[in-house]
Amino acid sequence: MADYLFDTTLFVDYHRGDPGAKSLIERLIQGDITASYCALTLVELWIGISTISEEELRRREEIKYKALFTLMESAPISDEDAKLAGILLGNSVAALDEQPRKEFLRRFFADAIIGAVASRRKETICTRNKKHFERFSVQAEVY
Repeated sequence: MADYLFDTTLFVDYHRGDPGAKSLIERLIQGDITASYCALTLVELWIGISTISEEELRRREEIKYKALFTLMESAPISDEDAKLAGILLGNSVAALDEQPRKEFLRRFFADAIIGAVASRRKETICTRNKKHFERFSVQAEVY
């Protein structure tokens, strides 16, 4: 298990030069902290990478992210994580009408899964969107 589970926002903000995200990545590189990532983060990042039209730039992005991920643990999604995410989402949408329910699920589906993984692993999520995870009672910190 790691100290933190890094959310997609951390990688996006690191790419954009956010000082807090850069500091956390530097601490990871120096070995001051340990971190993990969920496969859903890979999905979200590679969606962005796949939209880069220039081949060389796309390749550089892939290499940069792959290098960072070699310093981290993969935090796989277990069956229990999936069930917990379903319960968290179900409890959140139970009283909603159809359209708000669909919007909530679209917006928070990945966060519920990532939150369930972090909960099982007892890791704190590092994210820009702390409230997304707190709604599921998951420990999260803003970088």
